[in-house]
Amino acid sequence: MFEKVAFTMYPVQDAAWARTFYEGTLGLTAGKLSSSGVWTEYDLPGGGCLALFATQDIEPSANAGGSIAFEVKTWTRWSPGSRARACGSRPT
Repeated sequence: MFEKVAFTMYPVQDAAWARTFYEGTLGLTAGKLSSSGVWTEYDLPGGGCLALFATQDIEPSANAGGSIAFEVKTWTRWSPGSRARACGSRPT
């Protein structure tokens, strides 16, 4: 069922500073990005994708991390109830 990690998203408060760091310091190349600068994706060497999401609602810190999205092959065949049970929550 699990295919791969589709992307890892990390919140940033200063998109321009973050891009300077990830591109200038780490040497990543921006791939897809929103015209507003809110969203920037980096295709990572060896596969995977890092997405930066500019927001003032989440402060990056040692107590707050990123989000990860998994790509699964058969997820669309599951009913909403079985998806919720697999994730440990109740269906709505």
